[in-house]
Amino acid sequence: MLIHIQPLPRTALLLQLDGTLPNLALMRLAAHLRERNCDVHFKRMRTCTTLQDSLFAHWDDVYASAIFEKTRPLVEELKRVFPKAIVGGTGSGSASRLEEIGVSGFPFRAGLLAISEIRILNRLYSAGLPVTVSFLRSALEGR
Repeated sequence: MLIHIQPLPRTALLLQLDGTLPNLALMRLAAHLRERNCDVHFKRMRTCTTLQDSLFAHWDDVYASAIFEKTRPLVEELKRVFPKAIVGGTGSGSASRLEEIGVSGFPFRAGLLAISEIRILNRLYSAGLPVTVSFLRSALEGR
């Protein structure tokens, strides 16, 4: 008798280090990871005091995005506490892009979305629902 044991899905923690609007790069990364059967969780991280080694104990991978230069101390502290974290964004001091870690394709053009659409889209992606902008706009227009 053969017993097939499926491996547990990888877990990923995505940290938004600054900004008030949903981070589109993290949403794009989340969609990419979910397509690969990864269990994805979002967390906003605003201060260094919330960074602890125990926060990262449960995650296989940790990704973070920083938009603003003023967030650099938080980026440095994250790298100190969890050196394996992959940190990107204009405020991180890194010029790396999502494509460099294997994330390609963007399901919608962010420049064409209103803030309300981005918030709704973020909630849908966070819930793991694959949606397109045309679906979202149809839903908003009641079609």
